[in-house]
Amino acid sequence: MPSLNLRKKISTLLHSHPYPLPFNSYSSSQKSFITSILHDVSSHLSGNQPNQLYNYFFKHSLIGKTYFPDSKHITKTKQILNNLKIMHLNAPTKYKSSLLSLIAGLYSRSELKNLGFHFSNTQFNTSLKKAKNQSFFLSNYQRYIPSSKSIITKQTIELILNSLLQNSRLSTITCQFPKLLFSLENISTNFNPTSIYYLEKTKKTIYFELKTQNPSLKLSLGIFYKYCSLNFKKAQKKTDICPICVEGKKIEKKLQQINSSKFSLISQLQNQKNLYH
Repeated sequence: MPSLNLRKKISTLLHSHPYPLPFNSYSSSQKSFITSILHDVSSHLSGNQPNQLYNYFFKHSLIGKTYFPDSKHITKTKQILNNLKIMHLNAPTKYKSSLLSLIAGLYSRSELKNLGFHFSNTQFNTSLKKAKNQSFFLSNYQRYIPSSKSIITKQTIELILNSLLQNSRLSTITCQFPKLLFSLENISTNFNPTSIYYLEKTKKTIYFELKTQNPSLKLSLGIFYKYCSLNFKKAQKKTDICPICVEGKKIEKKLQQINSSKFSLISQLQNQKNLYH
């Protein structure tokens, strides 16, 4: 039998209105009073184990499935949240905001803390940004690298090498131990890593010509200098500047020898002529 106190509460409830009203028509205090009585009745009927009665009512009874069709879904959602909470708790700090971003846009800060999540304001704000940008992946913090400082591509290296080859000439001097910053021989078949190339223009001039020919190329002058192979050298002598000068020097020397011989012959003839006069 219900206790005297419980029977008194039910009697009070039944006599509070001359006829039953829809639940939402009651005031907040009346709703609280009705809910309290319902819980007391459930406790009485379940031997002070209302949670067992509620569990059966929501999950297994036909009445519960009729009025609460999503109860099973709600239970699964709670289990997922609990699993995520445990994962977030045990994860390294660098991954916490990424895990929190999965639900940061669905629950408020206070709701998540009430569910047992522990996080700082900074971590929560970071997770909100990731949720907004749909950045749902686990990764370490990546520092932003400007394009001018980013890793240079093979295509850019090939452009640098070709521009140097087009503005230089191959010399007869070779490198016994070539010092390459990278494997250039795998990029261009016209490049000999053991040879010395004499530049016909300054590197700075070649750089600006390359930028003019490729306006979209992201390449600074410093990076261009860095990836100029040591095989390309500045010409030191006139014979290094132009290959024609090498042959020109030889011809000039022969002309000087011819002129010298011609002058000697003329001098001899002049001397002989003077002897006969």
